[in-house]
Amino acid sequence: MESDSLSLHYEIFADLLLEDRIYLDPEVSFTRICRWMGADARQLDDYIRSELGLSGEALIRRYRQGEPARLQAKYAGRAAAERA
Repeated sequence: MESDSLSLHYEIFADLLLEDRIYLDPEVSFTRICRWMGADARQLDDYIRSELGLSGEALIRRYRQGEPARLQAKYAGRAAAERA
């Protein structure tokens, strides 16, 4: 049962990152997200680390750091096409 709960919280965390891009809010932390979901932060962090090799907080940080490159890749081609 506990494993099912961890899996569910892991899926919700992934949705919050991938679909809702919650990492764009600078006030959001892994601990805060866990509180919102009612998840045990340490257990979920261990689960994420076992699945991805990163802590929950490190994963959020990676998404934040990658956002400028994602936007540049998305819009740079469009801007170049309009200049041509």
